[in-house]
Formats: sequence, C-alpha cells, structure tokens
Amino acid sequence: MAGSTNTLGGQSDDVPSGVTDHELTSSTSSLLLGTMVTTHVTNHSIVDMVTEKPFGEFLEVKVAVLLERIYIPILVAVGVPCNFLCFVTLVFTSLRNTSTCVYMAAIAVLDCVILIHSLCIQISRYLGHAEYYMYNDWNCGFQHFLFYFAIHFDVLLLLAMTVDRFIVVRFPLKAQRLCTPKSAIKVIIGLGIFSFALNFQIFFNRRLVPTGRSEDPLRCWYPEGEIKTFMEKIYTIIDATIYSFIPFLSLLTLNLLIIRQLNQSSKFSRQFTEGQGGNNMNESAVGDTKKAKANTNITLMLLMVSFTFLGLTSPIVIMYLYQRYNRQIKTNAERAEYRIILVVMENVMYSNHAVNFLLYSISGRRFRQELKQFLTRICWRQ
Repeated sequence: MAGSTNTLGGQSDDVPSGVTDHELTSSTSSLLLGTMVTTHVTNHSIVDMVTEKPFGEFLEVKVAVLLERIYIPILVAVGVPCNFLCFVTLVFTSLRNTSTCVYMAAIAVLDCVILIHSLCIQISRYLGHAEYYMYNDWNCGFQHFLFYFAIHFDVLLLLAMTVDRFIVVRFPLKAQRLCTPKSAIKVIIGLGIFSFALNFQIFFNRRLVPTGRSEDPLRCWYPEGEIKTFMEKIYTIIDATIYSFIPFLSLLTLNLLIIRQLNQSSKFSRQFTEGQGGNNMNESAVGDTKKAKANTNITLMLLMVSFTFLGLTSPIVIMYLYQRYNRQIKTNAERAEYRIILVVMENVMYSNHAVNFLLYSISGRRFRQELKQFLTRICWRQ
C-alpha cells in the first residue's frame, strides 16, 4: 500500500530508491503471510538497480497509490455506516432472538474496527509514523494489537456462526438447546478472550524502531532480536492458520454440508406436503413449515456471508503462497507488478468487511422487513 507503513508495520514499497525487498513484501494488510514472503525474498541477493527505471516511476506503482487514496476512504465511508445499520437492526429488533443474528451483530462491530484501522493506516503513511503515533510506543502497540485482535476475532465468529447454523440444519432437536442467543453470547465471550490472549503480546512487542531514513525515521515494527524472530517465524504461521487455513477448509466443508442438508430437507418437505394433501395440512404442520422457511432464510444469509468471505480473502492468500514458493522478485519492474497486484488483492480483502449489509439485504427477506420497520419507528419518533 502507499505510504510509509501498513498493518504489519512494514515500510512502503513505493519509495523510488533504496527500498529493500523486506519493505516491499511487508505491505500486506491482514495476514502475516507477508512476512513469510519476506523471508523467502530476502534470502536472495538484490540485483544492481542502478541502471533500472526508478521504482516510483512505474505506471503500476502510480496506479496502486491512486487506488489506495480513492478506494479505502470510500470503502470506510460506506462500510462503517452500513455495519452500524446491521448492528442496530440485528440487536434492536426481534432478530436478536436468533443465535446466528447475535453472531452477525458482533461481526458488524469488528468489521467497523477493521475498516477504521485501514483508514488510520493510510493516514499514518502520509503523516509519518513518528507524527501519527505521537512518538509513543504504547500508541503504536495498542493500535496493532486492536487490529489483530479484531481480524482473528472476526473470522473465528464467522466460523462459530457457521457451526451454529450447521447444528440447526443438521440436528434441529439439539439446536433448541445448543443454539440459543445465550449460548451465542457465551461463545462470543470465549472467542474474544482467546483472541485477546493470542494477540496481547503485540501491545508490548510492537514499538517505534529506527528506519535509517530521514524522511520517515521511525516505523511501527518489532525491535531486532528474539521478539522479531518469533513474530516473523512463529507468529506468522499462527496468524495464517487462524485467519486463513483453518477457516477456509472449515467454512468450505461446513457450507457444503449445509447445502446438502437443505436439499434433503427441501425434498422431505415437498413429500410431506404432498402426503398431507396440499392445503389440508393442520395448524401444527403449517407452523413447522413457516419456522423451517425462516431458518432456511437465515441459513441462506449465512451461506452468502461465508462464501463471500472465501471469495474475497482467498485471492490474497493464494497470491502469497504462489509468491512464497514459485517466484522471486529481483527487478524494479517485477516489484512494480507485484505492487499493483498486492494493492488490488488487499482492497478486495478489505471489501469483505464492508459488504455484509448488502448481503443481508439481498438474501434476507426478514432482515429487510425488520430494517424497514426499525427505520419507520425511528422516523415516526422524529
């Protein structure tokens, strides 16, 4: 991304000269997989770039900087209000009586935190780390702790929500006891404590360290020594596993099982309706049918959210894995090409935290109804 830092605290790669490969590959926004890439790239010698075109003059770099300056502010301006609408609709209407919607409300809050942090990153790049963090190590550590806490908490809630919905679809009788709003709140608290414990060390380990550059003498990163080695070698694997590998495999598997179960339930429902003589169903059967439709509607919302997460976060993971094992960046031209691809992938990934309102509105008939009724009540009170 453009500027002087990123969510990992790595320096920018749009500096015309003197930019190391570490600074280039550390520009990832959400995954410490970027540091894994860094380790791979820095194991190779840097070619002599004296006769090459300066990095900052490549069209790809200029386009990448322009994309960041335009896209992230727009994404935040749209995503934060939409997530707020999601939260109030899910919490202050009858939707709060559904465990899945309790998870969705918590995710909306975390999405706001992540989007606001992405904008703060942009601001820090133009102000400089020293000025943005007010020369305060604790400010640097807290902001990055909050970001990693939010992204891990967010994806774990999505995974928990999917497990919850799978139980509802596959084991409806057990769901009445296991999948309640109270149980959802307990799971949310538990996952919050886990995410807090996993990332709290960042608050103490992330510091303003010298860069050796006069234009931006400090950056928010890890000091040399055992801490830096641990964060770049061990924590990167933990981060990638929690944010990407486990959720990707789990969500894909669970969602396919949910779709399969929905198809089986749909066939059974049609057969049951035909066996009851169509319109001759008793009141109990009608009630069960309405409840099944409501559950199906909420499940469809979840499926859209889950597959959107997979679709928007997978490209950046795939890119890092490809870069990690198959490609070496040696020239400014290659770095400029990598730069534009990275920015596009990062922006796609950030979009995941701004589109849930749209997904709920498209797939959730009940969500639309509750939102309309809620806004109507607010307008009448005015």
